Amino acid sequence: MYLLITLLLVTFVSCQQDICSCSCCVGQFCDPVFIGSSDIQTCTKESCSSYCRSLNSQCQIDYPNGQILATCSPINTPLYKCQCNCCNTGSALCAPAFIGYSTTFICQISSCSLSCLDQYPDRCISNERGQTNGTCIGEIITSTIPTTTTTTTIATASWIGNTCSCMCCQSGPSCSPNVYVGPVLAAQCSSAACTQECQNKYPSSCPSISYLGQTNGTCTNQNNGNTRCKCQCCDLTGCQSSETSTNEDCTTCHSLCRQSLVCGNTNNVTESCVNNTTKKIMPHSILLTVFISIIVVAFFFCCSIK
Repeated sequence: MYLLITLLLVTFVSCQQDICSCSCCVGQFCDPVFIGSSDIQTCTKESCSSYCRSLNSQCQIDYPNGQILATCSPINTPLYKCQCNCCNTGSALCAPAFIGYSTTFICQISSCSLSCLDQYPDRCISNERGQTNGTCIGEIITSTIPTTTTTTTIATASWIGNTCSCMCCQSGPSCSPNVYVGPVLAAQCSSAACTQECQNKYPSSCPSISYLGQTNGTCTNQNNGNTRCKCQCCDLTGCQSSETSTNEDCTTCHSLCRQSLVCGNTNNVTESCVNNTTKKIMPHSILLTVFISIIVVAFFFCCSIK
């Protein structure tokens, strides 16, 4: 009888799924935003962190240049964000300063402080050498992305427009924008248009006010060109496809696909290259039309002389 009860308990526990929730951002002292969540059979801090890194390029920058809040929680359990103020100067009388954010299941100071200690073990301590003050900010609104083994191809229109790469920094007017935040689409292939779209899409990472930091948007391709690259990128949620064009040769397709809105920084990228024959034929057609026009004008000129 006891053996049967034990087996039932083990089976029940093994069938329980946890939610892995991902909140991430890029930049020093950035404020993590909810990226996504998924059911994970055996959710650990390591497996949840790996899932978050594969979900979005913003979840690939570690502290202090970014933040990854990967949290395992039971299904239907609310998750709260905490602000962590800590000091570790060797004295319990030190003044705690803002370090970053963490997550907890209970919106209380004690729970947040424990979460801060776990999230920043090198910066947050609670003994005679320093202090940790955790403050509950509010609930994180999450939505679940069910995992599936079925691979789906989603047709997207990410090639309508010009793809830009966003490099940003948040440490003042003289900082160098050397942190890759992600891609955007812009109506024009110019630095000004790309920079504006970077600031619109990533306001927490790419500041629009110069004294807070710098934003550098670079146009990586146009929606027309002599070479057409077909991209396919896969992650835990399935596969997506897109196309992009460039005036360069086929060797640039791999880097362009990685910079596209669909691919991001994922490692599972495949690409193919075809010549955009319409673009190549057009100049020859124009030359032919000009040549025929010259012959016609010359013919009428000769006839008028006679």
